[in-house]
Amino acid sequence: MLTNSTNSISAYLNRNASAGLDVFRVDGWGVDLEHRSTVVHKHSFFEVCYVEEGQGTYTDSGQDYVLRPGTLFVSKPGTLHQISNKPKTKLLHLAFHLVKERGSDKILKVVDALETTERIVLYEQQQSATARIWDAIMMQAYDG
Repeated sequence: MLTNSTNSISAYLNRNASAGLDVFRVDGWGVDLEHRSTVVHKHSFFEVCYVEEGQGTYTDSGQDYVLRPGTLFVSKPGTLHQISNKPKTKLLHLAFHLVKERGSDKILKVVDALETTERIVLYEQQQSATARIWDAIMMQAYDG
């Protein structure tokens, strides 16, 4: 299986975060092989998370969602949220925001839809494009 440490994988991902991207600013991304629960907090950026292993609860604006492998969820800017998970939860995450002055109308509409959607948790996403992209990135990071 995977042998690289979380720090080296995260370092690889962050070194390559802005390659070719000028519309989105990646604030950070990586993998936590044993993600720890967070306190209730909010931030100024989007954060998309994918549960690869483990389980727990994601609380967003007072609403609880079950976390299990294959769960994809997004924390929106300015929204109070918390992740409470059990030991050995492997969580992949991407934090970003839009550089609006560089965004096309199409990109601005997509981000607006993300800002206004109420569908913030998706289950059974193991075969989704998002999960497959993460798998490809992880394979490259481990080989890199």
